[in-house]
Amino acid sequence: MPAALTLPSAPPLSVEPPGSGGRFGGGAAAVFLSLALAFHAACRPSPPASRVPTVDEAGPEQVVVNYAPQRLRALPAGNPESSYLLLGSERPLLPAVFRPLGVTARKAPPDVFARAGELAWVGGHVVVAAAPKSPAAPQRVASVLVYDRDSKVATSAALPLPAACTELQPALLHSDGRELYALVRCPAEDAAVVLHLSEAAELRSAKWIADAGAVELFLHRGEVDYLLAGARLMRSDAAGKILTAALPDGGSAADGETRELVHTGALLIAIDGHAGRLFAVDSDTLVLRFERPLYSARPVTRLRAALGGPSQLVVVTAEQGADAATQLVAVALPLAPAPRGAAFPTRILLGSGPPRSDHELVPVAANDGGGVLLLRTHSGNTGPLVALTRLHL
Repeated sequence: MPAALTLPSAPPLSVEPPGSGGRFGGGAAAVFLSLALAFHAACRPSPPASRVPTVDEAGPEQVVVNYAPQRLRALPAGNPESSYLLLGSERPLLPAVFRPLGVTARKAPPDVFARAGELAWVGGHVVVAAAPKSPAAPQRVASVLVYDRDSKVATSAALPLPAACTELQPALLHSDGRELYALVRCPAEDAAVVLHLSEAAELRSAKWIADAGAVELFLHRGEVDYLLAGARLMRSDAAGKILTAALPDGGSAADGETRELVHTGALLIAIDGHAGRLFAVDSDTLVLRFERPLYSARPVTRLRAALGGPSQLVVVTAEQGADAATQLVAVALPLAPAPRGAAFPTRILLGSGPPRSDHELVPVAANDGGGVLLLRTHSGNTGPLVALTRLHL
């Protein structure tokens, strides 16, 4: 494989108090950084072509169901077996709204949370973020829909907020199957609210975070909440102390579907498919430790990442092809700075999919062999199907 271009060490993140706008450095530093990034983009060789996985890298594909749900998630089940629940929206004209498609034989790591999104599984049932009221107006309550265990009947639960909030999009729900957190975004007030909820969506606590109205990603870990909005990364602890830092490479053209936040040990990893970069920061101080390229070859339309081991991150991207179909490509990246003269990591082609990919990626517990599970929809011989594959790259 061709050798990678050796890049100079990245400038440090600027850590700033709330309200500073999260800008990176001064004017001269910003100009230098822009020129450096442009130079890197122009001079970096194209990644090598993808290859198919070996039998050791990708296990046999398991067909989960023979239809394509509109919504598909792999969520911690919160059961004694520590498995994942594979959840999909039910087929039209059936009374249930959601359908548990099965549980995985592989175990989830301890205390793993699902990627924050518009639905969650907690206490054996589905919770969905309600659509904001129209027309938009400041409200002192947010709401979620709590489904019964058959996913047929939903009850609206009102969530009191510490101040008025003008919601324009549904809240982000975040759960490990037992605990539930919600991030309510208030763009007009340029703020966000983190809510800790019971299994029945009863409010336990609320935390107002200023300067956070444009958050795309939300990650709760221990007593700390991490938020990502464009190039701004925020850390809010239980005492309300907030740190803000700016990622070196913009992020303004990205969205939540092409980005990911992963916490591991002393590192917080921010992956940006649009920028084609991975940023590793100290999880306590948000100081940049290192960054790496993602080696994507085409425009990235969806990105999911999960730990494949204690020092490895697996990233699976949906890359847009010329015929509007997507190709799923996986790459395993060491969680360390790229050594000087290092070769490109191998790009593993996992197959093609629909124009709008729905793939999910979740980690497997170390005591169950490690690696990751890939859940996705693609076309089979008789029509669309949902498939599950274990990757060990």
